[in-house]
Amino acid sequence: MNLSFKTFFLFFILSILVFTLIASGAGIFFFRENAIIQEDLEDAIQRVEDLSLRTEYQLAIAERTMMYLIYASGRMPIEDLSILIEGAMRNQNFFRAIYIIDSTGKTIAVGAREDRSPLHPDYLGIDFSYTPLYNEDVPEGTIVWSDKFISSLSGDTSIGAMMKDRDLTIITELSLDSLLAAFGNISLGSERVWVIDRKGELVIDTADDSEIGIFNVQNIPFMKDAMDNKSVDRKVRFGNHSYYIKYSRSEKLGWLFVIGIPAGTDHYLIYNTFVDLILFMISFILISLIILPFWTTRLSRDIGILRDQAVAISNGTPPGEFHSGIVSEFRELSSHMNEMHRKIRSREDDLKELNQNLELMVEERTSQLSESNEELKNTLSNLNRMQDVLIQSEKLAALGRMVAGVAHELNTPLGNAGMAVSSLRDYQQVLMKQLESGLRKSDLDYFLEHSTQGVDIAGRNIERAAELVMSFKHVASDQTTSVRRRFALSEIIHDVIVTLQPTIKRTPHSVKVAIESEIQMDSFPGVLGQIISNLINNALIHAWAEEDGDGLINLTAEVIPDPYDSSPTGLPDEKSWVEIRVADDGRGIPPEFGQKIFDPFFTSKMGSGGTGLGLNIAFNSTSNILGGLIKYEDLREGGTVFILQIPASAPRMV
Repeated sequence: MNLSFKTFFLFFILSILVFTLIASGAGIFFFRENAIIQEDLEDAIQRVEDLSLRTEYQLAIAERTMMYLIYASGRMPIEDLSILIEGAMRNQNFFRAIYIIDSTGKTIAVGAREDRSPLHPDYLGIDFSYTPLYNEDVPEGTIVWSDKFISSLSGDTSIGAMMKDRDLTIITELSLDSLLAAFGNISLGSERVWVIDRKGELVIDTADDSEIGIFNVQNIPFMKDAMDNKSVDRKVRFGNHSYYIKYSRSEKLGWLFVIGIPAGTDHYLIYNTFVDLILFMISFILISLIILPFWTTRLSRDIGILRDQAVAISNGTPPGEFHSGIVSEFRELSSHMNEMHRKIRSREDDLKELNQNLELMVEERTSQLSESNEELKNTLSNLNRMQDVLIQSEKLAALGRMVAGVAHELNTPLGNAGMAVSSLRDYQQVLMKQLESGLRKSDLDYFLEHSTQGVDIAGRNIERAAELVMSFKHVASDQTTSVRRRFALSEIIHDVIVTLQPTIKRTPHSVKVAIESEIQMDSFPGVLGQIISNLINNALIHAWAEEDGDGLINLTAEVIPDPYDSSPTGLPDEKSWVEIRVADDGRGIPPEFGQKIFDPFFTSKMGSGGTGLGLNIAFNSTSNILGGLIKYEDLREGGTVFILQIPASAPRMV
């Protein structure tokens, strides 16, 4: 979407304006709503308690009148009592009837709104003995109130009160309309007032009087909770409207007075506030729509001038001066753009001169780099030759150490064989002398016994020497010629261990070999023997400290599938590999050494038997000649294992 600055700026300012108005209007609305509701709730608490108190006050007046009449009824003539009853009916408009009843349940005097005497014959003898109110079992002097009912005398909806004193009973009927009229206007504004009797029937509903007297609120949850004196939610739903609820109770009647403050826009003050805010925002936006285009047009013109200056600078022409404009930053920007143009022209001139100098410098530097590269190539070639010489020297040194060890090892069997032959010579000379002087059978038996032992000793030692020489011959021939041939892995390992025995015997450690005899390979036995020899020598030098005591090196081998074949067949003679593990129970390799142990000349015992080339030779020989890989792992129980994985058939070397 491509918008002009004028359009973009207009939409931007309007968006900020609308968002600000909505955010601030919402804040004002919610703040004002809470204030209105809180104020109305505080007023509702006072008014609902006032309704309850006024009801209690009217009932208290009726109770005092009843107590006065029942007290007087047993202490004055009936004619005087009728005068008191007439006075009570005139003074208290809410009385619809007053009945004085004897012990048989029949009236002896009745006060009514009709123009008749309380002693009129039509009023006397009315039987109340069957009525529930008369039959209420209450102590004397206690007043009990009934639920609302239709008076048979007046026809009005009334409530009754009864009190007993000795043999007389007084029952009064109070008109419900007259009692509620004493409350005055109980609903102010938009709030809703409900009056509910003790049975849950609706007595008053200021918002809907169609269900008064026929609707029971027991199925309305918040009304039921209020009747049961339980806590009521602050905000409830009744019909299609929400209300904030406050209620109070008349202890004498058991009636419930409930005031509901409308929530949200149902409240006229909140609704008026909402309408006022909407009208204010609409008016403000309309005024902004009239004023903003003038400002955006003026700013767009100034920005257009600055844009033309930028285009002129990009074309290499002077941008001109910015003389008009009411925004000081625009004038400063125009001045900076003119200054930028002058500096760009100056730098272009400097760059032209610099480019000319750079060409000469590049030619000179190129010549120097060519000479340096040639020197580096020569140095690298010398280093490679030196490394090859060092590696070859290391191999010859290892072979020399092997020769010294084998020579030392040959001393024992050859010495033993020499001693046996010397003893045989002595026995022979003794035998010859005995022949001259006369040979006895016992002398011949002695000679045969000892000569047999000597020949046996000489033979075993000569065989041992021959085995050493043969193993050395195989190892030396393989390591010096690197000839590829078929061989049994167990034989190569056996020859290596035999040639390393002199070195192993000089340490308190031992080597344990467990290799299957049927593993056949077509590879380079000399290279493989050199690798195994280097791994064992590495363990003997680095795995243990002098104070560690005896150590053990386990050398095992097994046939494994090709690790690079995604669908191995599992057959030992098809693309099979051999895994050789050289494990020690020493101290392990420090984690900080990592893969640096395979780097050339890296050793932790330089000058103490380590050259730093043994593992490097093993690594390079494994990957470059045998076509395999070598790695190491730390054992959980302690020590290190070097894992050598090589193909049973080495790759053909080109």
